Amino acid sequence: MKPTINQMGFFSIILLLFVCANVYVLWRLWHLVPPSAPTVRIVVLVCGIVLTLAFFGGMAARGTALPVWLTSLVYRIGTAWLFIFLYLLIAFVAGDLLRLVHLIPKGIVFDVAKDMVRCAHRDLHDRQHRLPQQTPCRNLA
Repeated sequence: MKPTINQMGFFSIILLLFVCANVYVLWRLWHLVPPSAPTVRIVVLVCGIVLTLAFFGGMAARGTALPVWLTSLVYRIGTAWLFIFLYLLIAFVAGDLLRLVHLIPKGIVFDVAKDMVRCAHRDLHDRQHRLPQQTPCRNLA
């Protein structure tokens, strides 16, 4: 049975919404990573794109000549990213809506997240270079 024009249009709209939502989440993740770490920003972007494509790759690879363990692994990674992506989307949209209606100050949600990313990045850098931490991170609890 061939898909009709209406079914193809519906699928195209759903795919477009999914791509737009992924761009929004990756844009928000991009801004959470400090500008002083351009390599980490690029890694986040590339991982986001690869993980998004892993879901479709796992679905498309079913029934092909590829090994079952490989298609299963790609499918599991892709579906795990789908759920992580949905939770990130909900969190970012909720934060933006709360900021839009002025229930929370403009930068509070993302400032806390930026502090967490900055502290993790600094701790990783200090461990790699075996330097004592110059300034302690704020207590986020």
